[in-house]
Amino acid sequence: MAETLFVDRGFAATTVRQIAAAAGVSAGTVMAAGDKRGLLVAIVDRWIAQVRPDPGALPPGAPPAADSAGVDVTDRILLLVLPFLDLFAENMGLAREYGAILVSGSHDSVIFHGLAGVLSDDIERELSLSGLAAERIPSGVSAIYLSYLGTLLAWAGGAAEVQLLIDRLRSVIDFVAHPQGE
Repeated sequence: MAETLFVDRGFAATTVRQIAAAAGVSAGTVMAAGDKRGLLVAIVDRWIAQVRPDPGALPPGAPPAADSAGVDVTDRILLLVLPFLDLFAENMGLAREYGAILVSGSHDSVIFHGLAGVLSDDIERELSLSGLAAERIPSGVSAIYLSYLGTLLAWAGGAAEVQLLIDRLRSVIDFVAHPQGE
């Protein structure tokens, strides 16, 4: 019930009493399950857990295949993060609230932190498969993952057009994955 109300009315406009009434329980019962902020974290965590990139799809504007896997490493890495960017873009208001809750430190997200490890491992695998020098891979993983997080923040903050942010993230990935002279 909370999910429907948050999506339809927005997080700030939804009260615990409204959630309780929609669920047919008391406000105390809702509070026993967690406060409103905790409910939102649980909802968005569930959305994140359901997102899986389609390894066969190319992102919009992807250049022709450049390696033996049929897709350039830049696009393979971009494919790993685009579903999560899309998820947050589809639910921008709730994504902003979710991010604010996590940044405030009042609630934690095992899913979001777990996703960091999964994405980092996937990025490391793709960089390794691309032939990037082994000593460059840890720094490359960090640069790409932190650029992805920056893209999420810029996206949520409305700092630029979505395609511009994707293009900037693609440039960072390309810079890391295809260093000059390698």
